[in-house]
Amino acid sequence: MVNSKWVGDTPARITRAFEQAKQAAPCVLFIDEIDSFIPSRDGSKNQIAESDKIVNVMLTELVNIRRHRVLVVAATNRQDKLDAAAIREGRFDFKIEVSAPDEAARIGLLTKGLQKRVVIPLDMEAVHAVAKRWNGFNVKRILAVTEEMPTYLRTHRASMVGYEELMGALRQVQGRKGRVPADTKGLNELVLPEATKTAISMVAKRLTDTLRIERLGGSLPSGVLFHGPSGTGKTAVARALAKETGWAFLTAAGPDLLRDQDAFEKLYAEGKELRPAIVFIDEADDILRDRSYSQASAITNKILTVMDGAGDKVRDVVVIAATNNPDQIDPAMLRAGRFTEKVPFFVADAASVRVLVLDWLANRKVQLASGATPEVIAKLLDGLSPANVEGVLQYALNTAIHLTKEDDAVVLSLDHVATGLSIVAPQ
Repeated sequence: MVNSKWVGDTPARITRAFEQAKQAAPCVLFIDEIDSFIPSRDGSKNQIAESDKIVNVMLTELVNIRRHRVLVVAATNRQDKLDAAAIREGRFDFKIEVSAPDEAARIGLLTKGLQKRVVIPLDMEAVHAVAKRWNGFNVKRILAVTEEMPTYLRTHRASMVGYEELMGALRQVQGRKGRVPADTKGLNELVLPEATKTAISMVAKRLTDTLRIERLGGSLPSGVLFHGPSGTGKTAVARALAKETGWAFLTAAGPDLLRDQDAFEKLYAEGKELRPAIVFIDEADDILRDRSYSQASAITNKILTVMDGAGDKVRDVVVIAATNNPDQIDPAMLRAGRFTEKVPFFVADAASVRVLVLDWLANRKVQLASGATPEVIAKLLDGLSPANVEGVLQYALNTAIHLTKEDDAVVLSLDHVATGLSIVAPQ
């Protein structure tokens, strides 16, 4: 440990560490996380004097140590962040990339790790299946799944370690990150038009029955476009889909991604770490807009690049984007392998509005005035989006409460609904 909270102490500690290595020669001096000692100074106009001094000391010591029988080995996660002068030949002559394990290595790690820790048989088809889709996971993550398996099996009885057990242990390793909000409704609780319900059910089925569907030649979507008027439930469905499937849920709004061109890449990288994961982009109109007419073509290009993958495409991260204007989306976004699947959202029809009204009333302590039946209220609200239906009803209830004396029961009338309609969704 050579870092110090005291100003001027770290350079002295570095020097002492190199002196100890010289005295112990022949030896190997291993420097972990060397990026904290030799960060890039390119373009740093406000370089802190202490940091500058640390880099200079490291440069000097790395040259001087070559006169002794000491092999200096350093490790970093970010070679691109290191000072160019520090890693040139004459200081570090060889750069060896230690990449994530390939498919064969992943199979070996899983097989040996599980055989060591569990007594029930392994479904080797499932082991091969998860090894194929866990590309990019490091050794520690894969071994952590095998270490977690005994704990998982204590609460989930199984006669064999199969696909569900492997994915379940992975989710336990990942912890509670990427969970949907606690008040998220399930898919069966949402009131959706039949066309939307069918399309969403098809997506959900493939995310929950992945192994069988891929065995039969089916595929998982890499991107899904939710399109339709504002307030038709796109965000609620994305959350419900994550809740239904047990996938991690990460979300960002299009305007936020526009402010930081690296934000989507970071979000997608987090999705890769938490996979299987749904990455939801709300209000995606501007970042997906046709680049011929867009001021945000740079972020659109980055999304295309990230979704295409570099070499080894990620299979268990699904990007869902919500837009009110599908006709303005860049055509390149809609081709196969990107937002291939499109799910339409509509304003609620008469039957759906009636269900929404009944569900809303069932969860409120309110009486209905004479003539204010759920059917009549639903007819007044016909043609509104689900969000506006709830908004009108809530405003009507607020109005009724305001006009009710403290000890009286709250009675909702058609006049209250009409007031809510004029405020929330004026024609």
